[in-house]
Formats: sequence, structure tokens, C-alpha cells
Amino acid sequence: MENDWWIKKASEIQHHADTNNSHAFYDAIKSIYGPQRKNITPVRSADGATLYKDKQQIPDRWVEHFNTLLNTSHPTQTDILSDLPCLPLVNLLDFLPSFSEVRIGRASVAFGRLKSRVFQNRNLPR
Repeated sequence: MENDWWIKKASEIQHHADTNNSHAFYDAIKSIYGPQRKNITPVRSADGATLYKDKQQIPDRWVEHFNTLLNTSHPTQTDILSDLPCLPLVNLLDFLPSFSEVRIGRASVAFGRLKSRVFQNRNLPR
């Protein structure tokens, strides 16, 4: 009895695949596997003592985390900044690349390599 159900369900899914009916195909697969569970990954508090599992507490904890991370003061020492060498400005980088440069660059990335000759016409300092 159960084997007949599987055979019928398999032929139904194959029919949906053959007719390119993706909606019915995924509905049939969903009927086999059941509804997808939504797992919630718990998050620890800042001190690590509390484990948040509630749907509202988790986003609130992430807000707290990023506020702490992004709004902290990072004082810099001015004497370190004065020791950095001053480099000349490269104003050529302000201009948009030409269509041919974009086309060559895109083709280079598609083949997994970056051609350095893309920007040779820009006369950039090396």
C-alpha cells in the first residue's frame, strides 16, 4: 500500500518536471517532506550569561551588538598620523571607466583573472 503511494507520487513529480510545472513540482515535493521548519538560532547576551531564544529578543540583541561595535570611540594619536607619508592625489581615479574598460574587466573576471592592461591607458602611477 505504501509502496503504491510512493510510485504514484514519483510519477506525479516526474510529470510535473516533464511539463515544466515548477509550482506543482515543488508542491508535490513539499507534500513528501512536509512543511519547512523555521529554526531560530539563539544568541548570547553581551556578558555571555543569558541565551536569547525569543524572536523579539534576538534582533534586539543584534541592535545592541552593532550599536556597541559601531558607536565606540577609537582615539587616534596625532603623532602617528604625522609620521605617515603624504602621497600625491591620483585625480584620474575620479573619472568613470570607459565602456571598453568595463567590458574587458568583466570578461577578465569571468575567466577568473584580472588583466592589468585594462587600466594601462589611464597612466596611473605604479
